[in-house]
Formats: sequence, C-alpha cells, structure tokens
Amino acid sequence: MKHSVFTTLLEEEGGGALAFNTRTSALAELDAAARKALLEGSERTADGAVLEELYQAGFLVADDADEEADLAARFLADMNRTDFLSLCIAPTMACNLRCVYCYEEHEPVRMSAEVEAAILRFIERRHARYNFSTLEVLWYGGEPMIEFCLVKRLSERMISWCAEHGVAYRARITTNATLVDDAAAAELSRLDVKEAMTIDGLDGTHDARRVRTDGSGSFEATRRGVRALSRAGIGVGVNCNLDWANEQGYRAVRDELARTEGCAVYASHLRNYGGWCPGCGEGTPTPRACTAATAEPGRAAADASCDLMTRDAYASELFKLYAEKNPSSESLVETLTPRRFFCHGKMASYFVVDPEGNVCRCDGFMRDPAHVLFNVLDDDYELDWPETRTLYERNGRCR
Repeated sequence: MKHSVFTTLLEEEGGGALAFNTRTSALAELDAAARKALLEGSERTADGAVLEELYQAGFLVADDADEEADLAARFLADMNRTDFLSLCIAPTMACNLRCVYCYEEHEPVRMSAEVEAAILRFIERRHARYNFSTLEVLWYGGEPMIEFCLVKRLSERMISWCAEHGVAYRARITTNATLVDDAAAAELSRLDVKEAMTIDGLDGTHDARRVRTDGSGSFEATRRGVRALSRAGIGVGVNCNLDWANEQGYRAVRDELARTEGCAVYASHLRNYGGWCPGCGEGTPTPRACTAATAEPGRAAADASCDLMTRDAYASELFKLYAEKNPSSESLVETLTPRRFFCHGKMASYFVVDPEGNVCRCDGFMRDPAHVLFNVLDDDYELDWPETRTLYERNGRCR
C-alpha cells in the first residue's frame, strides 16, 4: 500500500498528526504509531489493524491505484449525469437596482407566454429521452420578482407536471428582496421556493454598493423583504460579497441578521466576474483608484465602495472567519471537502434560459449570440450537448 496523494497532514507535537483526505473526506487524529504507519505503509509496519483502518478511510491505497485517473472518471460521470434536469430561468433582464459590481445590461426584456410554453415542452422532451427523477429550477435575472406573476404561473405548471410524472421538484430564487412583501412571501412559501439574496453590510456599506436606479440605497427595503420571508417560514440564505471594503463590517451584518431575523449569512468572494470593472485585470485585486462607474443613470462608482481581494487573501480571511466560530469536526470536514463542480455550466443537464428563450450554459453569457446553444422556440433542436466551454474556461472572469 502507499500514501494517498489526496492526504494532507498537519504535524503535531509528540510525533502525531491531524490527517485529512480530500477524496474521501476522512478526518483523523493520528498518534505517532499511526502516523508512521501512514507514511511507511505495509512494508515497514506490522500493525495490520492500523493499516486496515487507514486503508478503509482512504489514507492508504493499493500500490497500483491511479487516484487521479479514478477521480477524473468520477468527475466525468458526475458531469454527464442525466437523472436530473437543472434550469436557470431568467423571466426578465430588467432590474430595479444598479449594483456597482453587476455585469448585466438590465435590458427591459421580459419572457413571453410562448417562451413559457416552450420551456415546458423542453422539459417534456428531456424527460422523454432521459426519464429524469428531479427537476431543479433557479429563478434568476435581472430581478425575477419584477415578473412575479410569470414566476408563479410557470412554477404552478412545472409543479403540476412533476406531480403527474413522479418527478421531484426543487426551486430557488435569486432576488434582491426589495419587492418581497408579506403577500409575495406567502406565495413563495406556497410554491416551496427557497430564497437567496445579498446584503453587503449594514446600512451605509450596503447602500453604497447596491443602489436603486435613482441612486438611493436599498438596505431597508431588502431587510423588510428578509423579515417578510422569515414570517412566512421560508429559509433564507443571505450572501455577503466580501472584499477589503466591507471585510470589517461582515461580522456585524452576520451577527445582526442572525440575532434579529434568524438568518445565516455566508461570505462569497467579490470578483471581477463578467468584467464589471474595466480597469481591473482578471484575478487581480482592484486598486481603490480604479472606477467602474459608467454613464448609466443611477450607477455608483465602484472606487468608493469596492476593493477586491486576491484569491489567496480571500481564502485567508475566510478561514479566519470560520475559525472564530469554533467549528465542530463535522463542520470542519464539510468545509475542507472540495466541491465536485466549480461551475454548473460544466454539467450536461444544466441549462440557462433567457427571457427570449435562448439557451446557454452560463448566466454570465446570457443573450450573447456566440454562446447560444439553441432557442426553445425552435421547431427542432438537439437535446444532447457535449461539454461546452464556460465563462471560467474561456476567459477566467469567474475565477
């Protein structure tokens, strides 16, 4: 047997070590003897019981094991799964905010009844071909709540179709929550739609980055939406786009929303995704002097509110935030385990549908003719699309 290439050791005093395997998600505290068994394998260690435990956990593998090839095969199999269908649907590209880091053009394009019907036909055709067991829907935009009547109507039709065909249905919506009141929250609860939204800080910090079309802030309206959703019993996931400009205030918004609304707030890396900052290199931090202001009415200058982190700096800050919570071993394992997919666009059963029915793999390229696979309104289109190059692979904007 040999040491797994996916095992990481953190040496401890006394000769022991903390071991983690990123392939199997096994976490173990090893004494000096077990650490020696791991490093030396069966040829130099007589304790068969220890070796067997290390082997079963994936810390040791067979001498002829090609772990990287095996993992690549697993990745390819997962990527080409057809037992589910995942649709990201944008009912409109319009939005009532002009966030400084948004890459979209906010065109007043809205989905027609013909496109709605064509989406249902696409679902039916995929099911006839693959007999998938789960339909996943992400409502996106633009701001999907602008077209909430459409969201409700198409949701009801998809839920009904799934019930008739024995297909599980799951739905989420990415919204700024400013248009969510108690009535809307009750409807979302009825449709079993989970919520995801963004709050970038308390009051002024959020308002400097997520502004309305007239230049005013959106914090209070967003918070009212969160409260309406909480009253409706909807689990809300709140995202905070983290950079140096709001890093100090992240803890405050995390703790405040947990205390007052019972919400969990998660940090994500604010990047130059989609090239919203024309003066910023891809994968490099943004200098404060760099502005992403445009001539678009209501668009705020990014130099006053954003200051991007490098990937290494973000990882370091995220670990500090995580360590402050004194995590359990189960939570540590979940955090350390790599995600199978960085990008949904690499999955064979994931499609993005824009308001005009154009289908692509990546929300970053919605309405870009060069990335359209087909249109659901077409009389005939392919149901099978091989892996297509995503935004990540093409130009690194989402790294």
